[in-house]
Amino acid sequence: SHAMTGFRIGWVIAPPEISTNFCKIHQHSTICAAVVSQEAALAALQGSQDCVKEMTAEYDRRRKMMVEKINRDVPMMRVTPPKGTFFVFADIRELIENKLEDMKSAVRSEAKDLLESFPPHLFTPDDLNKSGSLASMFYLSKFAKIMAVSGSFFGLGGEGYLRLSFAQDYDQTRTALERLADTMNKLS
Repeated sequence: SHAMTGFRIGWVIAPPEISTNFCKIHQHSTICAAVVSQEAALAALQGSQDCVKEMTAEYDRRRKMMVEKINRDVPMMRVTPPKGTFFVFADIRELIENKLEDMKSAVRSEAKDLLESFPPHLFTPDDLNKSGSLASMFYLSKFAKIMAVSGSFFGLGGEGYLRLSFAQDYDQTRTALERLADTMNKLS
């Protein structure tokens, strides 16, 4: 509600049979939120909530623009409007089915430096053969100059998708979408 994603703070309200398992995970991954995060969250919750309404309206404006532009102007990519986030999970299965080899070839020949810039424990050029989403992520990074996140990073069910953010301001989001549409139209 307050755009504090980097602060890594929040709470869970859940039945005991679920929250007990959350506690097991939490106690072994972190002790508590940093004091600065706790203080910032307290200030956010006790302060005026007008900014929440304004930001919610702005995110909605960006969300509508992103969904409309992708579904209208970007071939082989579709999104369903998200209901409570500043990301879309774009379905790129048609893109992978039709253009995967073209994307892999272009990435290997023209974005080798980009591929090699990542530590090998994260992924290697050979991983392009395992994930069309990963190949698409690198392709868009190199040729559209936008950063998407491979759906494969979210588990097996994420393969065939890309996560795109509309957390940037409206004009940056619009510019990124124009580059996405231009790049995808050239590919198709």
